[in-house]
Amino acid sequence: QTDTWDADGKVTAEKAFLPYLKKEAVKSAIFDFSGTITQQVPPFSAVRFQGRRLYAMARDNAVMPEIKRSAEITWLFWALKGAELEFKIECSGGTYIRSIAHELGNALGVFGHLAALRRESIGRFNVSDSITREAMLALSASEIQARLIHHPSPCVS
Repeated sequence: QTDTWDADGKVTAEKAFLPYLKKEAVKSAIFDFSGTITQQVPPFSAVRFQGRRLYAMARDNAVMPEIKRSAEITWLFWALKGAELEFKIECSGGTYIRSIAHELGNALGVFGHLAALRRESIGRFNVSDSITREAMLALSASEIQARLIHHPSPCVS
């Protein structure tokens, strides 16, 4: 377990991997983290509490409030690989994947944190629609123009 609930944080607790942790236990815990869930906002987040960002409070070693948020979670894939759980989910905006890793670890009786994160889509933007820099440089100006996605500019006053 880490203070940031991800691999960049300082280790705050450790427990030996439980070799008896079975797929059935993980499957049951995942069921509890499906659909509409209530999750705790991580201590290192930009959420404000009494006018201060949580990450600033955490850096000052302040007493951290428990702030809960609702999220919609659909599990697309999961695999238990030794002491790690690899997963892919579809979630609503404002979901903290670090919270899922942290809270799922607690639910399973082990300490957990998020080791890696890859956002594959947000709204209408999907990584599968992207191209490499090298591929883009090989395109003509009209081919690049055809691939651009119109994004309305915010109002400027």
